[in-house]
Amino acid sequence: MSDHSWDDHDDDEHLAEPESSLDYFATEGGEDADPDDSGLDHLVTSDDETYDNETAGSYADAMEPETGGASDDDETPDDAPRVVVFAVSDPAGNVTAEASIAGSIQRIKLAPKAASMPETELARSILATAKLANMKGRAVQRALIEGVLAAEGLDDERVEAIIETNAPDLPTPQQADDAVAEAQAAYLRGEHR
Repeated sequence: MSDHSWDDHDDDEHLAEPESSLDYFATEGGEDADPDDSGLDHLVTSDDETYDNETAGSYADAMEPETGGASDDDETPDDAPRVVVFAVSDPAGNVTAEASIAGSIQRIKLAPKAASMPETELARSILATAKLANMKGRAVQRALIEGVLAAEGLDDERVEAIIETNAPDLPTPQQADDAVAEAQAAYLRGEHR
């Protein structure tokens, strides 16, 4: 009697494989064959290989890594996943904050002249700049969500309602730009935040 499990067949004989069922992977030549040679080496390519045949305009050309580019700081190319960042600098140019699309701060860069700033002023500038970078990154996130929803055929009112319901803390790109402009205006007025 069957218990209706996934393997309730009593006739498993039809699943038996002959001992040589995978012999087509074996190479001709028996014992002389290299055990580490899979026979698939011609399918593996290296970025450093060059070919005698013409590959101009081919997929291989498109996949070839770019050379000669300067890498940033201690980061080696293609070692770490790439993160899109949005940078905001304070109006004096002493602090630059980079934020991801989620708003998380990825890096703070200080100009050499930041070393001469009082510690409290530098801390205030770092926090204010990081807040603006956070806002800028999240505003881009909102713009991307709006674009995806609009591409799905939703009208502007429905898109706005969905975002306000599910992600009310995302600023609009206009709000982020206004915050950056206000920070620059405050700096020009002498109201350092």
